[in-house]
Amino acid sequence: MCNDISGSSINSSASVNSSPAKNFSSNSNGIFIEVAGAFPVSERLDVTGALKGTLTGLGKKGVNFLQYRGLVIAGSVESEKMTFLEIPFNVKYNFGSRMNSHFFVAAGPALSFWLSYHEKYEDMMTTINTDVFKEMKGYINKFNVGAGVSLGIEAARLRLSLGYDYYFLNLFTSSMPSVKAYRGQARVGIAYLFY
Repeated sequence: MCNDISGSSINSSASVNSSPAKNFSSNSNGIFIEVAGAFPVSERLDVTGALKGTLTGLGKKGVNFLQYRGLVIAGSVESEKMTFLEIPFNVKYNFGSRMNSHFFVAAGPALSFWLSYHEKYEDMMTTINTDVFKEMKGYINKFNVGAGVSLGIEAARLRLSLGYDYYFLNLFTSSMPSVKAYRGQARVGIAYLFY
């Protein structure tokens, strides 16, 4: 069993599509907290499962300026925060004995549940907080299926890892066919191992 507390980078990347569609692309920082279990299959092979909470948009702000004849006359700050519950399943291969320091590689499918999506808009006179789930009810796909890969090292009850997950389903439902957004995330993690 391990607890994994790590930083992550989330990317919603645009899709290539022959029909005219509005594509979204954004990068934001985040953090995830994971509780995982490993089940040994052989000396070098494990099957792992986890429950992971991911919060993105930490420190993310977009700054927009209204200019008139080269002078900045107004500014606004926009930020967003999204929360996901993810359930990854992996097959992990250990390059060495579990009892000694060793490298590993892991890959497998993942399920994702989009729990919340909030946007904040501020300018010199107003602050607007929006619950995007309420505003876009029926247009957001809250469930997703993806795959992930990671590699790292385990030593002295610590695990250091790098990974990437990609989710295959559009974040928006078929009610908005002109909008395409997919989620991928790079992960850097440190974990304490209880086994």
